[in-house]
Amino acid sequence: MKKIFLFLSVVSLTMLFSCTDDDGGSTSNKIVKAKINNVEKTFSVISKVENTYTEDDYTWTDVKITAKQSDDATKFIEFIIEKGITGAEASWYFAYNEGEKTYEKTASFATEVTESNNSGVKGTFSGTLQDTSSDDVLTITDGMFDIKY
Repeated sequence: MKKIFLFLSVVSLTMLFSCTDDDGGSTSNKIVKAKINNVEKTFSVISKVENTYTEDDYTWTDVKITAKQSDDATKFIEFIIEKGITGAEASWYFAYNEGEKTYEKTASFATEVTESNNSGVKGTFSGTLQDTSSDDVLTITDGMFDIKY
Protein backbone atom coordinates (compact mmCIF):
# COMPACT_ATOMS: atom_id res chain seq x y z
CA MET A 1 0.00 0.00 0.00
CA LYS A 2 2.87 2.37 0.80
CA LYS A 3 4.44 1.65 -2.60
CA ILE A 4 1.20 2.45 -4.42
CA PHE A 5 0.77 5.69 -2.45
CA LEU A 6 4.40 6.67 -3.11
CA PHE A 7 4.04 5.83 -6.82
CA LEU A 8 0.84 7.89 -7.15
CA SER A 9 2.45 10.78 -5.29
CA VAL A 10 5.47 10.79 -7.60
CA VAL A 11 3.29 10.58 -10.72
CA SER A 12 1.04 13.39 -9.47
CA LEU A 13 3.98 15.67 -8.65
CA THR A 14 5.62 14.91 -11.99
CA MET A 15 2.46 15.83 -13.86
CA LEU A 16 1.99 18.96 -11.78
CA PHE A 17 5.48 20.30 -12.41
CA SER A 18 5.71 19.23 -16.04
CA CYS A 19 2.70 21.32 -17.13
CA THR A 20 3.48 24.56 -18.93
CA ASP A 21 1.64 27.80 -19.56
CA ASP A 22 2.13 27.43 -23.30
CA ASP A 23 -1.52 26.66 -23.96
CA GLY A 24 -2.48 30.02 -25.38
CA GLY A 25 -4.17 31.01 -22.13
CA SER A 26 -1.09 32.30 -20.37
CA THR A 27 -1.16 36.02 -19.67
CA SER A 28 2.40 36.45 -18.40
CA ASN A 29 3.62 37.67 -21.82
CA LYS A 30 0.40 39.29 -22.94
CA ILE A 31 -0.84 42.58 -21.56
CA VAL A 32 -2.71 45.69 -22.58
CA LYS A 33 -2.97 48.59 -20.10
CA ALA A 34 -4.41 52.10 -20.24
CA LYS A 35 -6.00 54.86 -18.21
CA ILE A 36 -9.53 55.37 -19.47
CA ASN A 37 -10.93 58.66 -18.19
CA ASN A 38 -8.11 58.53 -15.58
CA VAL A 39 -9.06 55.04 -14.33
CA GLU A 40 -6.29 52.45 -14.71
CA LYS A 41 -7.50 49.38 -16.64
CA THR A 42 -5.66 46.13 -17.34
CA PHE A 43 -6.71 43.79 -20.11
CA SER A 44 -5.06 40.41 -19.66
CA VAL A 45 -7.29 37.96 -21.55
CA ILE A 46 -5.78 38.28 -25.02
CA SER A 47 -6.73 36.64 -28.30
CA LYS A 48 -5.21 37.06 -31.76
CA VAL A 49 -6.58 36.41 -35.23
CA GLU A 50 -4.51 36.77 -38.41
CA ASN A 51 -6.03 37.36 -41.86
CA THR A 52 -4.03 37.60 -45.06
CA TYR A 53 -5.23 39.71 -47.99
CA THR A 54 -4.04 40.41 -51.52
CA GLU A 55 -4.97 43.46 -53.54
CA ASP A 56 -3.39 44.03 -56.92
CA ASP A 57 0.18 42.79 -56.38
CA TYR A 58 0.35 43.60 -52.64
CA THR A 59 -0.17 40.92 -49.98
CA TRP A 60 -0.38 41.74 -46.28
CA THR A 61 -1.46 40.15 -43.02
CA ASP A 62 -3.65 41.96 -40.49
CA VAL A 63 -3.35 40.92 -36.86
CA LYS A 64 -6.53 41.58 -34.86
CA ILE A 65 -5.95 41.72 -31.11
CA THR A 66 -8.84 41.47 -28.65
CA ALA A 67 -7.90 42.24 -25.05
CA LYS A 68 -10.54 41.68 -22.36
CA GLN A 69 -10.56 42.60 -18.70
CA SER A 70 -10.23 39.42 -16.66
CA ASP A 71 -12.88 40.61 -14.18
CA ASP A 72 -15.39 41.92 -16.77
CA ALA A 73 -15.47 40.42 -20.27
CA THR A 74 -17.90 43.14 -21.46
CA LYS A 75 -15.00 45.62 -21.35
CA PHE A 76 -12.44 45.03 -24.05
CA ILE A 77 -10.10 46.68 -26.50
CA GLU A 78 -9.76 45.64 -30.13
CA PHE A 79 -7.11 46.84 -32.54
CA ILE A 80 -5.73 45.77 -35.88
CA ILE A 81 -2.07 45.99 -36.87
CA GLU A 82 -0.49 45.17 -40.19
CA LYS A 83 2.00 42.41 -39.38
CA GLY A 84 5.64 43.36 -39.80
CA ILE A 85 4.93 47.12 -39.96
CA THR A 86 5.94 49.57 -37.21
CA GLY A 87 5.23 53.24 -36.63
CA ALA A 88 2.14 55.41 -36.42
CA GLU A 89 0.52 54.02 -39.59
CA ALA A 90 0.80 50.33 -38.63
CA SER A 91 -2.53 50.24 -36.77
CA TRP A 92 -5.60 51.27 -38.75
CA TYR A 93 -8.38 50.27 -36.31
CA PHE A 94 -8.83 50.78 -32.56
CA ALA A 95 -11.96 50.47 -30.41
CA TYR A 96 -12.92 50.12 -26.76
CA ASN A 97 -16.13 48.25 -25.95
CA GLU A 98 -17.99 48.71 -22.70
CA GLY A 99 -21.19 46.71 -22.56
CA GLU A 100 -23.40 47.84 -25.43
CA LYS A 101 -21.23 50.85 -26.31
CA THR A 102 -18.40 50.82 -28.85
CA TYR A 103 -15.96 53.72 -28.78
CA GLU A 104 -13.79 54.14 -31.89
CA LYS A 105 -10.71 56.28 -32.40
CA THR A 106 -11.05 59.90 -33.46
CA ALA A 107 -8.57 62.02 -35.43
CA SER A 108 -6.75 62.86 -32.17
CA PHE A 109 -6.07 59.20 -31.37
CA ALA A 110 -2.53 57.90 -31.90
CA THR A 111 -1.09 54.39 -31.94
CA GLU A 112 2.66 53.83 -32.19
CA VAL A 113 3.70 50.25 -32.98
CA THR A 114 7.33 49.74 -31.93
CA GLU A 115 7.57 45.99 -32.62
CA SER A 116 5.61 43.79 -35.02
CA ASN A 117 6.88 40.38 -36.08
CA ASN A 118 6.12 36.66 -35.90
CA SER A 119 6.82 36.70 -32.14
CA GLY A 120 4.44 39.47 -31.14
CA VAL A 121 3.53 43.16 -31.11
CA LYS A 122 4.44 46.03 -28.82
CA GLY A 123 3.52 49.70 -28.71
CA THR A 124 1.61 52.59 -27.17
CA PHE A 125 -1.69 54.39 -27.72
CA SER A 126 -3.54 57.47 -26.45
CA GLY A 127 -6.18 59.99 -27.44
CA THR A 128 -9.93 60.36 -27.69
CA LEU A 129 -12.49 57.70 -28.58
CA GLN A 130 -16.10 58.42 -29.48
CA ASP A 131 -19.15 56.21 -29.04
CA THR A 132 -20.37 55.08 -32.45
CA SER A 133 -24.02 55.81 -31.60
CA SER A 134 -23.76 59.03 -29.55
CA ASP A 135 -21.54 62.00 -28.78
CA ASP A 136 -20.07 60.30 -25.68
CA VAL A 137 -16.27 60.40 -25.62
CA LEU A 138 -13.54 58.72 -23.59
CA THR A 139 -9.97 59.85 -23.11
CA ILE A 140 -7.22 57.24 -23.07
CA THR A 141 -3.78 58.02 -21.65
CA ASP A 142 -0.72 55.87 -20.88
CA GLY A 143 -1.94 53.10 -23.16
CA MET A 144 0.47 50.26 -23.91
CA PHE A 145 0.47 46.76 -25.33
CA ASP A 146 3.10 44.05 -25.13
CA ILE A 147 1.86 40.80 -26.58
CA LYS A 148 4.03 37.77 -27.27
CA TYR A 149 2.58 34.94 -29.36
